[in-house]
Amino acid sequence: MEKSDFFDLFPPEYRNLILRYKSTLLQIFQEYQVVIFIARKAVCFYKALVIGGYIDRPINCEIISSRALTYNIVKNFIGKKVIVVEDVMIKGASLNNAMKLLYKGNIKADVYIMARSKIEKNETDLFKNLNIIKTYTEMAKEDIYQLSKHIADFIEASMCPYNIDQPIYSISCSDEKLLMDFLEKYNLIDITSSQ
Repeated sequence: MEKSDFFDLFPPEYRNLILRYKSTLLQIFQEYQVVIFIARKAVCFYKALVIGGYIDRPINCEIISSRALTYNIVKNFIGKKVIVVEDVMIKGASLNNAMKLLYKGNIKADVYIMARSKIEKNETDLFKNLNIIKTYTEMAKEDIYQLSKHIADFIEASMCPYNIDQPIYSISCSDEKLLMDFLEKYNLIDITSSQ
């Protein structure tokens, strides 16, 4: 059976955006020591890209979910180059929460947002003071919801777990390769370690 193409799950109007996101992630993995993916969808999208073989797991930086920031790990980022990555931002509550935890720990982080909803005339841009790197796309809310759905479909097709209620376990293993093989075999996401 032939492997389906990455682009098959995204309509043509989103393909260039997704390709740019993939390329930007590869650059980010080279430039930053800590990459924090927002909430569950962004980290699951990253993991789905790894599972699908579209990007390799980086070896020179820590990858974590913003959900792990509540585990009192922010102090581990002192002196490191940190970036927060959001794939699709509608309201920004998860990004806002992550940034508050980082600021509280005196960590200044860059931010990359692939796509966000357009700021309406009567709305205030809550994130205008963030150090947002690269360019991101602003879309109508309807388009953002569609893009988010296509990303969720891609995550589901990869068989990456995508359940916010999924239990979080602590796994101890002295053999890093054995641990990574176990996580990969069972499509588990390690949200707290360097991988």
